[in-house]
Amino acid sequence: MGLKYLARDTQILEANQPCVFVSNHQNNIDIIAGCLSLPRKTVSLGKSSIVFVPIFGLFYWLSGNILINRMDKKKAKKSMSIVTKVLQKDTSVWIMPEGTRNFGKGLLSFKLGAFRTAIDAGVPIVPICFNTYAKTANLNKLNSGIIVTQVLEPIQTTGLSKSDASALANKCFALMEETIAKLDDEFPG
Repeated sequence: MGLKYLARDTQILEANQPCVFVSNHQNNIDIIAGCLSLPRKTVSLGKSSIVFVPIFGLFYWLSGNILINRMDKKKAKKSMSIVTKVLQKDTSVWIMPEGTRNFGKGLLSFKLGAFRTAIDAGVPIVPICFNTYAKTANLNKLNSGIIVTQVLEPIQTTGLSKSDASALANKCFALMEETIAKLDDEFPG
């Protein structure tokens, strides 16, 4: 695809399992960048409609990734309880807490599921930031641009309760927003 890939501080990923990895979500290329970064024994949480994407959807589901139907609150809660069980079995989970793609227009507000689940499972949150490549990448060129992945230090959830999920999400959001701005200054496209 002509994209260059640079990953920073990925040793943090291996040292903090199981955990909940959270990242920003610009477009479908994030999946490639995430897969290049994330350690073994990591599954992701994706919307249930992914299963209908030809070939990829079936592969995604059969690979042990977890599907969530956000339109049905009862089914969504059941999916998040599955995530908690997966974390307790020494497997990490990658969640994009924006819930949808932002297309390079800045972080969207975070949904709280990832943070509540990390608290329930007693595992840290490890933020992963991608530079805003969606605005500058041109896949019609041989040199399409660069994707930079910056892994941040884990945020511990020990001693937190579900009532702390919103503050935890806000802290993570602020750290990620600041880091993405720095990456964009360093790699303007």
